[in-house]
Parts: sequence; C-alpha cells; structure tokens
Amino acid sequence: MPKLKPNKGVKERCKITGTGKVRFNKAGRRHLNSHIPGKRQRHLRGSVVAASADIPYLFKKLHQPLRGREHVRPVKKDAAGATQPEASSDA
Repeated sequence: MPKLKPNKGVKERCKITGTGKVRFNKAGRRHLNSHIPGKRQRHLRGSVVAASADIPYLFKKLHQPLRGREHVRPVKKDAAGATQPEASSDA
C-alpha cells in the first residue's frame, strides 16, 4: 500500500499548532491592495484558526489528527454543586 502523502498546497499554507489546531493567513492581502480601505487591510492582518466544520476536509488533505476552533470545555462543579464551564486560556 502506498504512503499517504499530504497535499503540498495545503501544507505550505497552514501551520498545525501543538494542540492540533490549524492556523492560516486570511485571503486578499497579496497584491492590488492600494484601493482597499485601511480598515479592511487592518482586519485582514494576522492569522486565524480553522473552524470545526473545516476539519474533515483538512484531515483528508493533511492526514494528521486535527482539532477545530470550537471544542467542548471541561465542566467543573462549584461549592453549591452547580456546574459551570471552566474558563479556557484561548484568547
């Protein structure tokens, strides 16, 4: 059986974090940006984490276990016995 090779186009555009999330840059920042408003250019800066709905597609392309942006947070009980979701460190 041949090896499962990752799709090079997706692999070069994405970075898999230590927790298994997929980070990538936003589209629309390469060229012809002189007519785009500054507010739009500022909002296109930086990278984003792939949504959970995109994970099956990315898994098929990268052949690695991945995690989406939305995930179930662990639940802790307070002194009264009520359950509250823990505050996550994701910012």
